Amino acid sequence: PHERARAGTSQVASGCRVCALAMAMAALGDGEREDFRKQGIIAVQGTDLLGRRIVRVVGRHVFVRQLDREHLRQFVLEELTAAAEEPEGYVILYVHSEFTWAENSVGPWWLRAAYERAPPALRDQLRMVYVLHPTLSLRCVLNVVGLFCSGRLVQDKVQFVHRSEFLSEYMGDGEYTLPDFVGEHDRTLEDNPLWDYGLATTPEVQAYMRGELGLQAPSGGSMQQ
Repeated sequence: PHERARAGTSQVASGCRVCALAMAMAALGDGEREDFRKQGIIAVQGTDLLGRRIVRVVGRHVFVRQLDREHLRQFVLEELTAAAEEPEGYVILYVHSEFTWAENSVGPWWLRAAYERAPPALRDQLRMVYVLHPTLSLRCVLNVVGLFCSGRLVQDKVQFVHRSEFLSEYMGDGEYTLPDFVGEHDRTLEDNPLWDYGLATTPEVQAYMRGELGLQAPSGGSMQQ
């Protein structure tokens, strides 16, 4: 009897989670979905060399002052759910080129919460996260977030890629698209190789540290304009 009671409780809890997710999805309107797609934040594209669906995410396209973070989470969840239907699973190609913490960062704890709140099937189907143009600060953030996430997220599922040309080791040409500024960022890094290792900072970061850009780091919660 106790086993049956526990099983019944588990089924009810599972049903409640499904209902809650459905209600959350309903809160995201078609107009907002279209806006997110036009911004190019996330897109399901081709497949990598192992036949896994590629989900491209562009950090530079996330303008935190102009979006609702909860609705962004819902939209990302929808796109990942579509990719996770593939039996081989999916990979994320995260483009960090030209990213700025002041304008584009949703915050490390938002990342942690979004990962932890994703259904287990989505986390299980995620095979790898390829990070293009990682910086030292991003590596630190991912390691901190990984400490508080279940499983070995950073250690087992993150591959850093320093130049776009090296993506060919993991996915074929024509299977994904990159913004034009990625190539420009490649050329900039070739002229400033120490930026890869955090031994020198970009002029924009230096200006931000001196307060010359007039920007403030975004606080937690939803931010709308």
